[in-house]
Amino acid sequence: MRTAMLRPTSLPTAVRATLRRSFTSMDYWRSDTTATSARPAPGERQPFAYLRSADRCAMLYSPEEALARLKERLPPAASQGQFRAFFSSVIGGITTCPSLMSVPVDDHMVHRGHAVFDTANVKDGMCYGLNFHLDRILKSAEACRIEKPPSKDEMKKAVLATIAASGCRDDVFVRYWLSAGRGDFAVSPRGRHGGCQFYVMVHDKPPKATGGGTPYLTWYHRLFHLLPYLIPI
Repeated sequence: MRTAMLRPTSLPTAVRATLRRSFTSMDYWRSDTTATSARPAPGERQPFAYLRSADRCAMLYSPEEALARLKERLPPAASQGQFRAFFSSVIGGITTCPSLMSVPVDDHMVHRGHAVFDTANVKDGMCYGLNFHLDRILKSAEACRIEKPPSKDEMKKAVLATIAASGCRDDVFVRYWLSAGRGDFAVSPRGRHGGCQFYVMVHDKPPKATGGGTPYLTWYHRLFHLLPYLIPI
């Protein structure tokens, strides 16, 4: 059986033609700005349009300019105050500024996906099932070979402090992640700096689905949190 193959000399041309057709068909590569215009306006919904011309200004920003652009380009949920508080072990504390709620790109959670996460509901001033969820995330971290994570008490303190900093006691959601650490872009986290990292995010709950299923889901989740303590496993 003969297999048709592209000649090496024709492959680059075919690839270039395909990429050219793909990129020119994307809406975010289209822009009404001229080649002599300056950087794209803040909040422009086509952030990559200025890459089409080599005559555009360099995309190098000072730390102040970069932070200003981060604040200008927040998603609607953040601009509306739905991102309440964020704890990062990188800075060793909590921030309520949405533009600073970020994870370093050298964290293995970002470039390798080496992390675990869990969630909990905050209702009537209580964080439901927190002990159960923390036990579960520690078991997951062990299974994923995330070494030397913080203790359960340390994580609980960070989670509760972040909830308190949010100023919310009802109908908010808390998410938390344990990552293998940061420091390099290697496959293995052996060269990491600072050990395991822990992040906590408190945000408003997503809009509830319409219909008659919401009460059922609410009671189902509350019962789910109690099952490990009611039924021997």
